[in-house]
Amino acid sequence: MNAPQPLSAAAPSAHAAPSDVIDALRGSGLFDHLGAERLAALADRGALRRRFAAGARLFERGSHGHALMILVAGRVRIDGVTTDGRPVTLETLSRPGALFGETAVLGFTRRIASAVAEGEVRVIEIEKAVVERLDRDMGGHAVRDAVRGRAHRRAFRVFCAGHVYLQTLSPQVCSALAARTRLRTVKRGEPVFDAGESAERVVLLRAGLARLWRARGARTSVLGYFNPGDVFVPPDLMHGISRPEDARWPDALTAQLHVEVFEIERAAFVDLPVEARAVFVDAVRAARAQSEGLRALVGGGDDPARTLAAMGPGATVFGLIEAVEQAGALEARSLLTIDLETCVRCGNCVRACQSRHGHARMVRQGPVVRARKRPDRPGEHRRTLLPGSCQHCEKPDCMVDCPTGAIHRKSTGEVAIDRARCIGCGHCARNCPWGNIAMVPAPRAGDGLLHQLLTARLGGVRADGLDPYGAVELRRVADKCDLCADHAQANCVHNCPTGAILRVEPARFFEPLQAVVRRADEQAGDGATVVDRPARTPAWLRWSLTLFALVGLALLAAAGDFDARSLAGRWVGAVALAAMLASAALGVRRGLARARRQGGRYRTWVAAHLSLGAIACGGALLHAGADLGGPLTGALWVLAALEGLMGLAGVLLYRWIPRAIGRTEGASQLEETLLEERSAVERRMADLTTPSRAERIGGLPRGSVIRCLTGRADHDALRRAAEPTIRHGGGSPEAVQLYVDGLRRVEITAALYVYRLRRVWLALHVGLAVALTVGALTHVVAVIRFWGLGA
Repeated sequence: MNAPQPLSAAAPSAHAAPSDVIDALRGSGLFDHLGAERLAALADRGALRRRFAAGARLFERGSHGHALMILVAGRVRIDGVTTDGRPVTLETLSRPGALFGETAVLGFTRRIASAVAEGEVRVIEIEKAVVERLDRDMGGHAVRDAVRGRAHRRAFRVFCAGHVYLQTLSPQVCSALAARTRLRTVKRGEPVFDAGESAERVVLLRAGLARLWRARGARTSVLGYFNPGDVFVPPDLMHGISRPEDARWPDALTAQLHVEVFEIERAAFVDLPVEARAVFVDAVRAARAQSEGLRALVGGGDDPARTLAAMGPGATVFGLIEAVEQAGALEARSLLTIDLETCVRCGNCVRACQSRHGHARMVRQGPVVRARKRPDRPGEHRRTLLPGSCQHCEKPDCMVDCPTGAIHRKSTGEVAIDRARCIGCGHCARNCPWGNIAMVPAPRAGDGLLHQLLTARLGGVRADGLDPYGAVELRRVADKCDLCADHAQANCVHNCPTGAILRVEPARFFEPLQAVVRRADEQAGDGATVVDRPARTPAWLRWSLTLFALVGLALLAAAGDFDARSLAGRWVGAVALAAMLASAALGVRRGLARARRQGGRYRTWVAAHLSLGAIACGGALLHAGADLGGPLTGALWVLAALEGLMGLAGVLLYRWIPRAIGRTEGASQLEETLLEERSAVERRMADLTTPSRAERIGGLPRGSVIRCLTGRADHDALRRAAEPTIRHGGGSPEAVQLYVDGLRRVEITAALYVYRLRRVWLALHVGLAVALTVGALTHVVAVIRFWGLGA
């Protein structure tokens, strides 16, 4: 499909638009301010003429579009879904010039309905960029204002037709209300209405998530979370009493995401027939009943207001929503998460991202969300890290003010950057509220292979934007995670050894949220959701296969007269050697990742490494038997036994690391940040320490580091008890700070010990593996040579 041509040229093309196309443009009512020549130019070079067969879908509900459509000929059926999930036909269009899909040119809203051709259909498709260019050329916003007016009225009618309660209103009532209703967008964190504000309108939530809350002194109590389809009517109108002079909202409603609301004039609502007002009242009661039902999830109680200050992050469903919202993840369509219960802090994810893209597009640091594993088990929680990476938001702020359209949304929903069109202005990086877009030097078109290799060898570009030679300043362009769009898998997920890192959609991944947050695509279609979850081989299957192999080797050894020189002994030794060499292939897999090559999921390689390593060590011990023979054979037996024990220790270590380091690392999720924090803590302690204060504080609990690593030291409880205890003993605020810093230094020391222990284990494991492999190959060469001489 060819893109629409610019409208600057006035001369008609050789294939001028048919008269019915011009008539349809004129009949839409959007271009009345254009003269005949401009209208002909728009029909000829600014619009796409498209034809659809009977039954074809012009666009899907929930998809991201960038063009409105104008009917030229045929019939188009507009289908939607009610708020309770039932399919419904919203309207049928047959008049030439009828407009549909217009919300696509107003912003980043998903299409709220599907369009289906009933018979052969011809339409005109006009891109958002063409509408903006027309307004810019005419020096105003005439087209967009006309589109907006049409879109708001149609959107309200569609909203009513799809609402489980409002669909009972007559078309005449809906049309009358549409003329006196405005559609307003409220940014994240801004109020839809405040407590005590004059209640001059009825509010209907069209899209997004809003929180109803009440201030009680210094505390904030959450009354509920509300989703698309929920309705708010001023309290006096709920009871059929109209007192506009003193009507006030008793509570505040705040947008948790970008929210779209319909606001109906108070007078228009009062003028409705009694039965029509009753429909709105029923909708309000249904929304409040759903909110009341959340009390079972947050622990019950007579008062539905829940005080956030009393909640730990994720301790309740409301607390989880608050924690996820503060992390900016509620609006994410594709959220990168790291399960801290299984993450071993190896850094493979960041290295894999850097090896593929030349620099890392993710940062393994961010907020930690503590959520219930299951809503019905309040005592079981899981800690999840939300690392810095593009979330492909539902309403991306980064796309605002891009002068070239380089950052855009694909039809599948992902937000992408066209580097060829990026001019490096940095608007997107500044507009991203989560800091997930970076300005990086762009590679030059003339750089050859040798220069690229030297650049990679010397560490890429320098921090000042110069190439490694310091001679040429490189152009900077915007860069962010694109979900590895040109590859089969996301490299960070693909190279995690434990399967801890996932790409998910928050409302689906955090199970407790599903009862509270209705996803946007439940109101606007399924859309495109990226959930990259690696397939996990069941542990029982891996270990049963390993056990089966070892048992087979043992049975082979037990059959007949077995020793290392017998046929059975040779087979056992051959299997052990083959398994040993195959297990060493894990190092090859790491090399493939550094060379930007794919070799299968790293987790699968790790599982194979464990199984093959067990077979290799077990087979080597069986092969040797009780007769250790000469010094080389005895040394190999010892090496095989040590390597087997070291491998078992590694399995246990990697299961223990996530729990041990999770208790100690705090907000510093990287070893280097732990070192920086320890230096800052020690400097602060050195400034605070005096003999008199040290005497009042006393020492920390004995064996604190070991107690930290084993989970026997509850430093959070010690911190909570520190201030009143020290103040009662005559201590000062500095003494409290010194004691708390001492606890934190112990935690950091414990976390650093875990990192060092892993490095020591890895060095011993690799060293023993190399020694065992070299020794085994030497043993094989010696045996073959001995047999050859003996012959």
